[in-house]
Parts: sequence; structure tokens; C-alpha cells
Amino acid sequence: EVLLNLAMDKSNIGAKSAHVFGSCCAALFASPIKLVRAQLQIWSDPGTYHPDAVTIVSEKLTSSTQPLGSLVEDPDASDVLNSLVGMMVEVHASRLLWRILSDAVAFLIAGRSKRSDEAWAVVLKTTQGIFTQAATAIAADSA
Repeated sequence: EVLLNLAMDKSNIGAKSAHVFGSCCAALFASPIKLVRAQLQIWSDPGTYHPDAVTIVSEKLTSSTQPLGSLVEDPDASDVLNSLVGMMVEVHASRLLWRILSDAVAFLIAGRSKRSDEAWAVVLKTTQGIFTQAATAIAADSA
């Protein structure tokens, strides 16, 4: 949180803080939901952050070799993924969202989930949300 607060500075301090936070992402993968929440926080009000902060967390998350699949077992996973679905059009959330879902499917198929039924429900609900939003957008464009 301290680094994210510093990343609000528009000077070099903000830029350096954003890059340091990005470097710390790997260590924070023990709780991937915190990382995704940080990205959502930045995307929800990007003007308050240094421009580097807007993209650096997402780049680190989507390019990391650490898996994000365990996120779907978190009690807050549905809310976080729904927020990502809601931001898909406004920001480039779709790349992060598909990364989480593909990791989640691999995580579940590999049998590493302790609560697989609940985790599958989160994945399926999120996928349904994506298609519902796409269908709504297509219908609006056709009208």
C-alpha cells in the first residue's frame, strides 16, 4: 500500500515507486487477489497515479510465470472478476482477465484446487458475464 500511495506522485518518485511495486509483484503472488485488487484500484482512478503505474502492474501480472489460478478459490474472487469484466471495455482488463481464467482452468484441471466445485463456479460465472456483456454490446451496436 505504501508503494501504491507513492505511485500517486507525478514526479520521479511516482515513477520509481511504480517500477518498484512492479518488481515486488512476484513476491506478492502468494496472494494474487491483492495484486489484482491493486490493479483495479489503479484502473478505477488512473488520473491519481503516475502514468507508469497504470500499466506496470498489469504488465507484470500478465507476463509473469507465476500462476494466478489459485485466485478463484479466494472468497472475494467473484467480486474481483466481476469488476474486471465491468472494466473490460474502458481499460485493457480483458488481457488480465483471460490470463486469470486460463490459469484458473489449468489449476482446476491439474487437480490443485481444494474447493474445485466453488472455483469452477467462479470461472463459469465470469465466462458467462463476459459473453453477456459482449451480447449486450453487439445488440447496442445493432440498434
